[in-house]
Amino acid sequence: MNRLNLIWLVVACSMLVGCASSSATSTVNADGSWSRTLKLTENSSLSLGDDQKAGQTKPSVFSMPLGSEWSRTEEVKPESKVVTLKRSFGAGEGPATDIILRDKETTKLKNFVMVRKLEGNKLEYYEKIVFLTPNGEKQQKDMIDFINEMKKVMPAGKATDDDYKALAKKSGIALVRMLVGPDDHLFGTMILNPDGAVRRLRSKFGMTESKILAEQMGDRMTQTERDEVVKKMMKSFDNSTMLGSKKPGTSPDQSSQSAGDLIGMSVSVSLPGKILETNGEIDTFTGEVFWDFASASAEGDVLELRAICQL
Repeated sequence: MNRLNLIWLVVACSMLVGCASSSATSTVNADGSWSRTLKLTENSSLSLGDDQKAGQTKPSVFSMPLGSEWSRTEEVKPESKVVTLKRSFGAGEGPATDIILRDKETTKLKNFVMVRKLEGNKLEYYEKIVFLTPNGEKQQKDMIDFINEMKKVMPAGKATDDDYKALAKKSGIALVRMLVGPDDHLFGTMILNPDGAVRRLRSKFGMTESKILAEQMGDRMTQTERDEVVKKMMKSFDNSTMLGSKKPGTSPDQSSQSAGDLIGMSVSVSLPGKILETNGEIDTFTGEVFWDFASASAEGDVLELRAICQL
């Protein structure tokens, strides 16, 4: 994967990211009740949950959550419009859905959020992001491309067809989340320093691929064999296998990505006790747990955000 391959992704991201974003902040109380603030931002060419008006070039990528329990305020600027939504939830109430992305008339992505009490006087914040309309044809093509490349570097007779399919799916999900989150992603580095991003991505992907091979193949492959496969993969993978069919054309309309693929999303939660377990990052000074990613992170598989605290 060379610098040119990464530039294709940077072009796609620059076309789409920044057009819209969502930022969700939740505060959980010791009794299990919680509150939620959601900020939805779109640029001036888009509307937010309203009918498209004359002169607008694109419809909104967001739908508003249902229910009079949500308060709503709007801030309109020349370059953007921001809708802020707030709601309080009682203990055990939920799950709630407040982030709804659409592509034209189709609902593309939803979230589901809940706070639940666990045994041992613990509370869990749980949110899942679900892609409702994945591009199955594109995913199948990407999987076939990946498998074909993998077969070139795997020792003969080691892996079954099911192994190859599992390796392709796990590797594809891992790669996307390295690029656009929430797994310590490289998106900012891609824009500011593409050469550095390529180097870091190859290193991170190599280590992750070695772990995926170990989990999938078990004792059917030695560490030396896995290392050799990963080295060969890093040499042989090109744009079609590493980035799949997301290569853009010269305009957003020619890209295989839609506006909903790369919506910037951030989620944070404040919990009332000591954090015992999370797949997010912890702010040392505020104690908040947070995640930041693009909506494409959920396309290959459901994206789950979890944090558990001890009261």
